[in-house]
Amino acid sequence: MDLRIVGRKPLQGQVQIPADKSITHRSIMLASLSDGTTTIDAPGAGADNDSTADLFRSLGVSITRQPNGWVVEGKGLDGLKETSEVIDCGNSGTTIRLVSGILAGAGLNAQLTGDHSLCKRPMGRIAKPLRAMGAAIEGNMVDGKELPPLTIAPSQLGGGEWTQAVASAQVKSALLFAGLLSGQEVTVHEPTVSRDHTEQMLTGMGVTVKRTLDEAGHHVTLAAGARDAFKGFPDGGQYRVPGDISSAAFWMIL
Repeated sequence: MDLRIVGRKPLQGQVQIPADKSITHRSIMLASLSDGTTTIDAPGAGADNDSTADLFRSLGVSITRQPNGWVVEGKGLDGLKETSEVIDCGNSGTTIRLVSGILAGAGLNAQLTGDHSLCKRPMGRIAKPLRAMGAAIEGNMVDGKELPPLTIAPSQLGGGEWTQAVASAQVKSALLFAGLLSGQEVTVHEPTVSRDHTEQMLTGMGVTVKRTLDEAGHHVTLAAGARDAFKGFPDGGQYRVPGDISSAAFWMIL
């Protein structure tokens, strides 16, 4: 097939780039764990981000949906409430994986599930390191794979180190959140630097996150007692989620 593209007039105008989905997830999570009210401005946020908001509503956080985001009335690190209902994470792998670390660190009972597609996605890479820290978390074993639903029971986390064979921001973030909620030291070793949204946001909220890069890989340590340093979002503040560079790339090239 031959395709001919004939140039016309140069394109001009303005476009609104959708908010970065990964940062939006973390914004809702951290706002829910903050003390006070946070307005999250996230234009174009989609269904996966709504799944995170719905999950925290089920844990007792008041979250009001607005046209371009949410108003979150945070409960603090000790304010999440258990629910007897199974929590539906929709199709969002980020939601179920990161929140597993939060729930394990908080020592809460929970059962997390999702839609048909999510329930086929592997959860062992989250469950195994959390169990190594002392978490009581179990998935549904099918053909040697650990899948949703995930069942989490209260436990005393002991912190520790975890080495990833493949760099994963979701695994790293789940462990850092578990360390934040439990107050334990956590170190994650990864072969290369994965997305560092969680580290940057925690640092901006007063938490010391040590990061080193050497020939062995990238090493991230959240010190014990990080929960005492956590300031969260300021009460009454507004946080605008930056645009997604991958969505912007098409327009930049054009």
